[in-house]
Amino acid sequence: MVHLVAAGDLADDPSGRHRWIVTGPRPRFRVVDTPTEGWYRVRATYRADDTHPGEALGPQLRLTGLAGPVSAVSRAMGLTDEAIDRIVHLPAGLDAIFVDLPITVRALDLDGFSCQPIGQASAARLMLMRVLATGREGTAQSTSLLSRAWYSCRTGGLTGLREQLVADYEAVQRRRAGLVAIPYREWIEYHDVRDADDNQAIDDDITSFTSPPTISVVVPVYDTPPHLLERCIASVRAQRYPHWQLCLADDASTDAAVGAILDRHEAADPRIVTVRRPTNGHIVAASNSALALATGDFVALLDHDDELPDHALYLVARAIDADPHLDLIYTDEDKIDEEGRRFDPHFKPDYNPELFLGQNYLSHLTTLRRSLVTDLGGFRAGFEGSQDYDLFLRVVARTTPERIGHIPHVAYHWRAIEGSTAQRTDAKDYVTDAALAALADHVPTDWTVEPAGAPTTYRVRPPLPDPAPRVSILVPTRNGWPLIDTLMTSMAHTTYPDYEVIILDNQSDDRETIAGFARLEAEGRARVVPFDRAFNYSAINNHGVAHSSGELICLLNNDIEVMAGEWLSEMVRRALQPDVGAVGAKLLYPDHTIQHAGVVLGLGGVAGHGHRQFPDDAYGYFSRLAITHQVGAVTAACLVMRRSVWDEVGGLDEVDLAVAFNDVDLCLKISAAGYRNVLCVDAVLIHHESVSRGAEDTPEKQARFSREVGIMVDRWGDALLHDPAYNPNLALDADAFTLAREPRVATPWADPADSLT
Repeated sequence: MVHLVAAGDLADDPSGRHRWIVTGPRPRFRVVDTPTEGWYRVRATYRADDTHPGEALGPQLRLTGLAGPVSAVSRAMGLTDEAIDRIVHLPAGLDAIFVDLPITVRALDLDGFSCQPIGQASAARLMLMRVLATGREGTAQSTSLLSRAWYSCRTGGLTGLREQLVADYEAVQRRRAGLVAIPYREWIEYHDVRDADDNQAIDDDITSFTSPPTISVVVPVYDTPPHLLERCIASVRAQRYPHWQLCLADDASTDAAVGAILDRHEAADPRIVTVRRPTNGHIVAASNSALALATGDFVALLDHDDELPDHALYLVARAIDADPHLDLIYTDEDKIDEEGRRFDPHFKPDYNPELFLGQNYLSHLTTLRRSLVTDLGGFRAGFEGSQDYDLFLRVVARTTPERIGHIPHVAYHWRAIEGSTAQRTDAKDYVTDAALAALADHVPTDWTVEPAGAPTTYRVRPPLPDPAPRVSILVPTRNGWPLIDTLMTSMAHTTYPDYEVIILDNQSDDRETIAGFARLEAEGRARVVPFDRAFNYSAINNHGVAHSSGELICLLNNDIEVMAGEWLSEMVRRALQPDVGAVGAKLLYPDHTIQHAGVVLGLGGVAGHGHRQFPDDAYGYFSRLAITHQVGAVTAACLVMRRSVWDEVGGLDEVDLAVAFNDVDLCLKISAAGYRNVLCVDAVLIHHESVSRGAEDTPEKQARFSREVGIMVDRWGDALLHDPAYNPNLALDADAFTLAREPRVATPWADPADSLT
């Protein structure tokens, strides 16, 4: 038998023996006497009071080891208001087990927690009973379970069967707990299947368009497998939106079947036009030949072996009808195999300039104003492999962000076949070479362009001015000399040429700390500015800004440790861009897993960190962790911004947000003022998170935290549910970047005014 102790942001509720009050943003228990390796049955009773927006999530088991997280993904333990009964396997090398709780609850009861060892056979029997009980809900599901079991046993023997049983059990438990999104195939059934009424609504909506645009679908063709070319063309002919033109350019295919297919479809539908190139000119020449056939108001780009869902062009036309000034429209996409099975959906952010410079995330389906494409000369020779990216970069340079629209619906199926970039992003080296050339041609000549850490991603960096402007680094603390000593020792590695460190002393009374401050000042390494009032994070930093001299402000926690000298230079070069507000760093736990890589608005109720506890070298969701990009907010644990922007938005709110969420509020004010918040992935530091922070263990502190949550919800409302850097098809009530059980996106044919995000 084991028991739990509060490990952070929890306090006893005097009204109940097993009742706890959530007092901060990271409530958790720690399991006392960590069990040894083996199978265990975890049981408890859990009930929660949910007083804030967002569903109250169930608790999660978080395993950590001496070398870092043993389980990168939390294990759902149960539903709110239900008994927890969970089979888990605890691996060797565990250092600690935590039970993490959501901040959306105000109070909770957790009673009878036990972690009982059981044998492997008993664990298998209990897991099988749960899986079969779920399978009895439907014959088709039972058949699927048996089929998977038979296949696993046949291909992997008893080991394969055991692994499949565990996978099925985990899927059942996670779905039952509601902490993670459903698998994509199930998400499609719930959210991307239309019935006859939906199709009729689409047809009726099309008749209401003020000025229906003609969309020319441009397709270069070369030796396409005939069955895939047939599917591609059929997907255009099946479009519910009728005002399209299909422009096919055959780039001297060697397979006679390709020409026969084009001839047959051209004869069958007057909206299809083809051209036969006498010699093979490769992708750019073929694309321009197809483009020359286009007569529509807009051109949409389609690869010769990909497919469009039958409402794709309707979605695009609906967006154009709603906003005729759009010059570029892009949609979400997924991949499709040769058997037509859909997988790997890419739910994209709204237009994200830094992310776009780091990768061609617009990709498919992208539709462009034809007159603009024609004025730019179409596709350019010399950029084969990234000719689309090059064209998009030139269109973006000619238009404005307000004329770029994102449709948060899957409107393109990218074929994944052997050797394709859909199947392997590193399959074509020339793609990266062409993309780098296109980027170098797009950005100012004094910017640097180079490959980033993930395949087909790029590191595009503006220069630092000479001389570099002064940065005032503000470090609030009360005592905590070991932390300050670590910070200041590591700060010596910083290569940025002009910065001052201001330690904001909040009534330190420790002799070692006071003596350390004196040494830092005597050595000229820092300046100590007293703040002789009760702790108020916002007020302390506002006070520090008033006593600083830098053109830029850096908010820095006292529990930060510098890893590499270029961190400040990388953040400053981003913060100096005129349309950028706050710049955040990539922060790691001491075990080198991710603590912060951008804040997702609305995650867990108010805001949360995306990619938390991913390995530091992980690519993240579609390579987000490898690319500097716009985010909803960044943490004030390490934040750089221009003083002019700070003054414009009024700094931190020291009246209503003394402790929690003041950085998120600051970033939301920055966004409201027209600036972007940016995560700089090239600035990486260690964050010994909350080492110096006191416990929220008084009724006053608990009431304050609850009040600050309410203030954020009242002040920002729907903005917390519409993070432009986070797709509305992704979850807010589960791990970030998983599929939402209930997407926050309108159905265009039901609500035509909300077809774009």
